[in-house]
Formats: sequence, structure tokens, C-alpha cells
Amino acid sequence: MKKAIILTLAILLIFTVAACGNGGGSGARAIPDLDRITRELTQDGRSIIPREETISSVEINTEDTDRDNWIHRADVTIHSQDSDIAYIRYAIMTYNRDEDREWILSGISADKLGQWAMSPLTGVKNDLIESAVKNLREQFNIDNDNWIIDANSVEDISIANQNTDLQNRKDNVVVDVVLGAPAMIAKGQIELNFTFDNGWAFNNQTTNTQFTSELRQSAEFDLMDDRLIDDILQNTDDLYFNGGVLEITRSNISNLSIGDYDESNKGAYRSYTSTFNVENGLIVFEVETQAIYSFDMGGWNAEAIHLAPKVESVALEGTKWAGSYSPGWAPGGVNVPFSQDRLVIEITEVNNGNVKATITATEPEFSQTSIGTFDINTLTLNLIFDEWIIEPSVEHLKEGRRLLDRQWENVRQQHAVNITGRLSNDSSTITSSSGVNFEVSIQR
Repeated sequence: MKKAIILTLAILLIFTVAACGNGGGSGARAIPDLDRITRELTQDGRSIIPREETISSVEINTEDTDRDNWIHRADVTIHSQDSDIAYIRYAIMTYNRDEDREWILSGISADKLGQWAMSPLTGVKNDLIESAVKNLREQFNIDNDNWIIDANSVEDISIANQNTDLQNRKDNVVVDVVLGAPAMIAKGQIELNFTFDNGWAFNNQTTNTQFTSELRQSAEFDLMDDRLIDDILQNTDDLYFNGGVLEITRSNISNLSIGDYDESNKGAYRSYTSTFNVENGLIVFEVETQAIYSFDMGGWNAEAIHLAPKVESVALEGTKWAGSYSPGWAPGGVNVPFSQDRLVIEITEVNNGNVKATITATEPEFSQTSIGTFDINTLTLNLIFDEWIIEPSVEHLKEGRRLLDRQWENVRQQHAVNITGRLSNDSSTITSSSGVNFEVSIQR
């Protein structure tokens, strides 16, 4: 009876040892099987599989049990995936047997890193597409403006077409791109080529359609006469012509004509050319204008106004001028108390720059006809003696003093008025610019 019991216990012990050493199972004392390994790869914090991934399958490639040291190792292949990528990884699962003869997981280590693999489950996502566009830093000439596609210029990106080839790990994406500048937007299509190598990566791009630009609605601008006149008056310092100030007021501006404009800086700068007249008494000036405007979020602003005046016409004929005259001479050594007199100039004829005039002086009283020129560009009047109307008398000489004929002729010659002067920009005075001193004002 005892022998039978002993034999039975021996058989059970051999069966138990055999079962624990080679049979495997899910129990704590059984050599870890596939279900347990899969469960521990899914749940154990030491797993090489990220929590956001789902393990689809595990394969045990080889396993080995060291019975001398009670260590068990399993070489496994793990198939997992997240929402976009499928992964193949390799790991070594290591177990130790404790004093209760239970197999305890002691470690999970990555293995065969060079053989890990990834394959796409979906095409390129929007964020990578957007990043690829914004990092192109590609320069385009769009309607004669240089645009750069980068993070600063891209306003909108939308996918027009996406052709994903998962088997060949390629994705070609056509995107509609809107570029923005303060005054303009530009629209076009770009084709982006991606390849999958441990993740989607941008490869290259080609322009699918030509970009075209258009003005923003907020930047539409039609320069009107009143706006330009306001800007001229507000943004122009004193305007000079021939060294004198040319006064411009709203009331003396006429015949404003706004021409075309040149555009630059993606529509944010405009340079307008225009002309207008400034009427100052007898003088009509034509003023060529360059008005530069710039656009920002507040609208269009006058950046600079450049004015270039020139004389268009002078209504000099038929005018009469009166003022002072200081020849500053004493004829032939004779004591003549003649230092400052009244001078009257009547312009009788102006023809192609040639002038005829009558000049009258008093103390002594005499008058003459004069001929000369008027330079319309510099407003310079030049008059020289022609012939006497009333010859100068000698009553102003000292009483009892008699003049020889030679002396008398000298007196006559030196009384002849020859003057050069410049008409003021407001056409109110003619002032000596060389020779004798004089200043006359227009008689209205």
C-alpha cells in the first residue's frame, strides 16, 4: 500500500514539474504564455508600446528557460497601431521565479531596433500640410510683385485634392493658398509631395496654377480732387520759385488734373502724377505734382507730396507799375541833387518775350520809350532806353551854372533809364536784380 502511494506522489510531482517547466500557461506558476505576454505588454508601465497605441497581435519568436537560475526569456514581435500608423517592434520579455515558484515579470527591453518598422494607415494630416506650406519660403513673382510664401504671408490653406498611395508610401496634395499683404491678397494652387519614412515627411513642391493678386476691398482707393488738394495743403512746406515763396491756397488752385499712378509694395504704395494751376495775380503757374500714398490698416495716407512749379503765362501787357528809383549818379562831375525819384513803367506790348514800355520819372521829370525782353521762366524784365518822349531838364542843377554841350549830352545819357528786375511770385512788384536800384508795384 505504501509503495502505491509513494509511486502515485512521484508521478504527480513529475507531472507538476513538467507542467511548470515546459507546458506554459496563464497561471502564476506556469511559464508565461502568449495571452499573458500580450496582457503585460498592454498594461505594464514598463511596456515599450505607448498607451495611445492598440496592440493587434504578438508573436513569440523564441523562448528560453534557465532552470539553474530560474530565468525565462521570450523574444517577441509586436504589431500595434494608432489612428494613423501601424508599427512592428521587437522586445525581450524577462521573468524570474520567486520563492513561491511564481514567474514574475522583471523587465521588458527593446530588441532589434534596426528592424522596427512603420507603415501609414492614413494620408498626410492637415497640420503637416499647413506646416509644409508655411515653411516653403519660396519666392514668386505675382503680377510684377515679389511674394514669399512663408508663415507671415499665408492667410489661408485648403486642400483641393489629395491622392494618397499607402502601398507606395506617397501622398500628393494640391492645396489652395491665399497669401496676404496689407493691401492685397494673392491666390493660387501648390502641389505638395510627401513620402513616408518613419512618418510622413515633406519632399518637394510644384506650382499647380499661376498665382494672381487682387486688391483687398478695404484698400480700394480712388483719389479725388478734394482729397488731393487737402493733402497738398496739409503736407507741403513752403513752396519756392526763383528764391521766393510761392503761396498756394485752396482759392488759387485751378485746373487740377489727376493722372495715372504707379503701384508697388504689393499695392500698398501708390505714386500719382498730376498737374494744377496756381493763379497769382498776373502769373499762372503750372505745378507738376507727385503724390505718394501708403496703405495700412487705418486706410490710405499721404506719405509725401512733391511739387515742381513753372510759369505757364504772365499777363504783363497793358500793366502799369509805380515806385521808387535810385540811380545814384551825378552827371559829369556836375553837382546834381538827384538821388531818389518816382518811377512809372507802362508795359505797352509783349510779343514772344519782346517787350515795349514807356518809362516816366520825376525830379527831374522826363519820359522815354524802352525796349527789352521778359523771360517767362525766371520772371526777369530787362528794359533799355529807346528814345526820349520828354527830355530831362537842367532846372535841378545849381542856379547860374551853365553846361557845355558836351556836359548836356552827358546829362541826357545818364538820365536814360536802363533797368533789370524780377517780377515777384505774387506779381505785385518788380524789384531790381542788377544795375540801378528800383522797386515798383502794380497799379490796379
